[in-house]
Amino acid sequence: MWPIEVQGHVLLATAVLEVGRLLFPDWSGDEPSLWFVPALDGSRPYFADGHDAIYAGCLLAQYRPELFAQICSRKASRLLPEDWFAAEEIYRTHIEAPRALATKKMMAIHRRMTAALANGELASATRTEGRFCLIPPAHWVDESVAYARFIESQMDPTRPDIQNWPTIYQTPPFASRPTLVPGNDWIFVTRASLQAFLAALGDGRHKDRRETRYYPDERIDAELKSIYDQIVAGTIEQPADRAALVDLMCTILEGVQKDTVKKRFAQTRPSWWKQGPKTTH
Repeated sequence: MWPIEVQGHVLLATAVLEVGRLLFPDWSGDEPSLWFVPALDGSRPYFADGHDAIYAGCLLAQYRPELFAQICSRKASRLLPEDWFAAEEIYRTHIEAPRALATKKMMAIHRRMTAALANGELASATRTEGRFCLIPPAHWVDESVAYARFIESQMDPTRPDIQNWPTIYQTPPFASRPTLVPGNDWIFVTRASLQAFLAALGDGRHKDRRETRYYPDERIDAELKSIYDQIVAGTIEQPADRAALVDLMCTILEGVQKDTVKKRFAQTRPSWWKQGPKTTH
């Protein structure tokens, strides 16, 4: 079970959700868990008896129940190569794109919050036997250790330089709330510092929305294709240059990151772009 939030302190995970809601208009609340599911894309070896296999089984049970029933009926219910291939296909079709977007959002949140924690803008504390103990800002300076704490809102206060193995690896995804790793304590932030941090983020967001709006590549590509099609059809004039195209995209997708549009334009630019589309009379 998640711990109770008392005495002006909120769990780190709660703070992540509040920051996510402020930064991202399309925030669903599922991003923290979706970000941490295994990438079943064939890019690395899988753990046949670990979290990879558990997650692959969860996907098969949800999307291929008849195949999952066959697996469960075997004497040895280990996944066969064809089962892994089926799980990979499900992952690519249903999970890969939203997971990539969730990862982008979570990393943006982690960077902002870790910097604020290391600078003392966010005040953090562990809870030991009912007492809140301040976490020195210096314990957040090492991002290789700090980022892992966001997974389950816990750390070993006596060994702040050690990255603990998350309990999520030991249970099926989304099956239950995490429990404390032996020696760990829950991590909280003070409500007062969180409110001040959110207010500062809100001010910055109104000044430059592009810092806080993220769109999947597929959405940007679709809007670019629509522009290309309208240019060919003669319903709109071709933008004078790339900068003009980017400005047009910013009016279509509010707050879209200009650098992302430039990258997607480089990938999707039609062959006729420099000369203009051919017209027939």
